[in-house]
Amino acid sequence: MNLVREESLFEYRTSANKAGLTHEQTDELFRYNECTVKFRVETEARLDLITRLLDQSVLRQTNFVENLDGVKKILDLGVPEPLYALFYSTRLGLSIAQSQNIIEKSMVAYRKNVIYSYGSFNDALKSMYPAKIDPDLVVKALNIFYDETVWGMDGYLGAFADMMTFGCPYTISVNKALAYFATLQVRKGKIQKMLPRALHATSEVEFEDAFFEINTPLEHAPQPYQKRTSFNQGIRELEKLVFAKPRKGEEAAEGMWVFDPISNVWYSLGGKIEVLNQCVRHKFVQYDISKLTNEPVLVHVHPEYYEMMLAPSNEALVYPEYKEKVTKVLSATPSGADYKGIAELLQRVSLPVRPRSLILHSLGITEMTIPNDVSALEGMGAVSRDLRDEVLMEFDIEGYHTRWGNRESNFAFAQKIIGDLNTKLPSGFGLILSPYN
Repeated sequence: MNLVREESLFEYRTSANKAGLTHEQTDELFRYNECTVKFRVETEARLDLITRLLDQSVLRQTNFVENLDGVKKILDLGVPEPLYALFYSTRLGLSIAQSQNIIEKSMVAYRKNVIYSYGSFNDALKSMYPAKIDPDLVVKALNIFYDETVWGMDGYLGAFADMMTFGCPYTISVNKALAYFATLQVRKGKIQKMLPRALHATSEVEFEDAFFEINTPLEHAPQPYQKRTSFNQGIRELEKLVFAKPRKGEEAAEGMWVFDPISNVWYSLGGKIEVLNQCVRHKFVQYDISKLTNEPVLVHVHPEYYEMMLAPSNEALVYPEYKEKVTKVLSATPSGADYKGIAELLQRVSLPVRPRSLILHSLGITEMTIPNDVSALEGMGAVSRDLRDEVLMEFDIEGYHTRWGNRESNFAFAQKIIGDLNTKLPSGFGLILSPYN
C-alpha cells in the first residue's frame, strides 16, 4: 500500500487496539484489498475513515471484531464511496449488517455511475444525523428509491435529504418522516408527489424536543442538536472544523451555533451549505433563539477550505503576492450574508435578547459588535461588502510594500485592514480580531 503518514498509522493502530483487534487483525485490515487504492491521498482518506469507524464502534460499544467480515465486504466493493456510507449509516445507529444491506442495494442501483452519483446517497444518510432514528425504518425508507433509474434516484434522494434537513425535526419528527417513506411502496404512490406531503403528515414537534443531545465534539450536522460544555471547550472543538480537510474525509462547511452562557449549552442550528459561484451559503431553519437563551452568543464558522472561493484574481491586485493576505481578510470579516443572517434570527425572537456574535476562521476569532436592531443589521448587510472593498482600495499598499514586503504575518495585515474598516462602520458596529488561544 502507498505510504501513509506515521501520525495516521499511529492513530489507526491505537483505535484498533481500543476496539479489541489483535495485532494480526489490525495489520490484515490495514492491508486488506490494498490493490484498489492507487494514490496516497486515497490511502490516507481510507485509513482515516477506518480509524473513525473503529472510534465510533468504541463510542457506541459495538463489537467491531464480530463485524470485521462485514467491513471487508464493503472494502471489496473497490471504491471509496461505500466506505463513507458505512461510516454515515453506522453513525446513525445501523448495524454493520443493516448498513451492508442498503449499501449493496445502492451499488447495484448505481452500477457504473457510482463514482459520479453516490454523493446523493451519502447526503441522504447524513441528513438524518444526529437524530435518534429507528434503524429498521431507515432500511425500509431507502428501499423505495432503488427501483428508479440512477438519475431519477439521485433526484429523489436529494429531495429526501432536503426534507430531512429542513422539515425535520421541527415540523415532523425524523422517525415519523421515515415511517411515511417506508409505507410509500405499499401506497403505490409516485415518489415526487408524495415527498411534499410527508411534511404535513403529522403535527409540529415541540420546540424543546427539536435539539438532540450529543456527547461527542461539536460537528457539522444537518439536524439541530445540543451539547453541554464550556465556551472555551466549544471554541476549541469548532476551531478543528475551521481547518477540516475533505481529502481526509473531514467535512468542510459553514455552520451556525448558539451558545448559552448561563447554562453552558451549545446549540447547533443544523442545515447545510450551498456552494454557489464565488461564494458559499449556509442554509438552516430559522429558530426562535430566545427560547434557547436571552444572552445568545452566535458563532459562525468560516472554513479555511472554502477561502479559495473568496480569493481575488491576480489581475485585480497591484501586488499578486499579497493574494493570500487579502483572502484571509475576506474570510476574517463578516459578509453581507452574515449580517443578514443575524438579522433574520433576531427578527424571529419572541422574547428580549442581548446577542453577541463571533466568526471563527483560519486567522482566529472575529468578535462582531452589533446593535440589537434588525433594520440596522439588514442595512449593514446591504453595504458591508462595499465598505470592505473601499477600505482595501484606499489602503496604502505601496507604502506597505516598501516597509514590509511580504514579511508581515497574515494576522498582522488583517488587523491593519480591520482597524481601518472600523473607522468606516456605522455607529453600533465594530470588529475585534483575536488569535486562537
